[in-house]
Amino acid sequence: MRGILKVSAAIWVLVVGHATRCGVEAAPLRIMPLGDSSTAGNDNFNLTPGGYRTTLSGLLTNAGYDYDFVGSLQTNPGPILDNDHEGHGGLQLSQIAHFMRAPLQVHQPDAVLLLGGTNDVTVALHGQPELTAEVIAGRLDTLLSALYVDRPNATVFVATILAAAPTEVAHAELSAAVNSLIPQVLAMHVAAGRDVHLVDLRALLTSADLADSVHPSPMGYEKIGHAWFDAIMSVLPVPLPGDINGDGVVNIFDVNTVAANWRAIGTNTADANHDGVVNIFDINVIFTQSP
Repeated sequence: MRGILKVSAAIWVLVVGHATRCGVEAAPLRIMPLGDSSTAGNDNFNLTPGGYRTTLSGLLTNAGYDYDFVGSLQTNPGPILDNDHEGHGGLQLSQIAHFMRAPLQVHQPDAVLLLGGTNDVTVALHGQPELTAEVIAGRLDTLLSALYVDRPNATVFVATILAAAPTEVAHAELSAAVNSLIPQVLAMHVAAGRDVHLVDLRALLTSADLADSVHPSPMGYEKIGHAWFDAIMSVLPVPLPGDINGDGVVNIFDVNTVAANWRAIGTNTADANHDGVVNIFDINVIFTQSP
C-alpha cells in the first residue's frame, strides 16, 4: 500500500499545478433527538439538565464525531454547547408525527433518535381503551412513513418503550405488548429499503433507573446516552483520519482528492488535519493512516 501511495504522490506533484478548487465544505452529522419528555430530558424533579443528550454529546465528541444536534426546541438545556432537540413533553406518537414534519424539512437530519410511545400507553389506560398495542404500533408505522417522505435517506434509530415503575403494572404490560410488535414494524420499513434500526432501551433500564413512574433518573439518562452512542457507532462510525473521500478505506483516491483541492483555504473535505488549508501535511495524514 505504501508503495502505491509513494507512486501516486509523485504523480500528484506533477498535476497539482493544474488542480481545481472544487472542494465541498465538510458537513457535520446532523442528529435529531425526537420524541416526548424523555427526549427533552424531563422528569418530575428536573434532575437531569439535557437528559441523555448531555451524555451522548460527550461520547460523540470524545470519539471524534463532527456532529450537530438539530430540532426546533431548546427546552431543558444541559451543560453542552448544542441543546437543539425535538422532544415534545406529553405528546403521543401521532402528535409527534405531526409536529416533526416542519423541523425535518428545515433541519434535514442525517440520523434520528426516536424515543416515544409512553404517552400513548398512558392515555390508553386512562380513558382510551381503543388504543390497543396494535393501534399504537400502527402509529409508529405511520410516523416512520411520514418521516421517510421528508428524509428518505435518513438513518433512524427506534427505541423500545421504557418500562414503568413496578407499581404501574398495567402500563408495563401494555408497553411490553407494543414493544413486541416494534420489530415487525421496522422489518416492513427495512424491506422497503429504509435504514431503520431497533435500540432496546427497555432491556437496558430497570426500575432503579427511574426518577418517577415513567421518566429516567440521571443514571437512566446516562444509560440511554450510551445506548444511542453505541447504536450510532455501529451504523455510522466516525470517519477514519485520512479517509478524505469517505469510502471507508485510506488509499490513492484520498491522495487524488487532496490534489484536486490543493491550497484551498477554509473548511474543506480534503483538509485532513483541519489546519484550514489543503497542503502537504494532509498528505502526511494519509501516509500515517495507510496500511
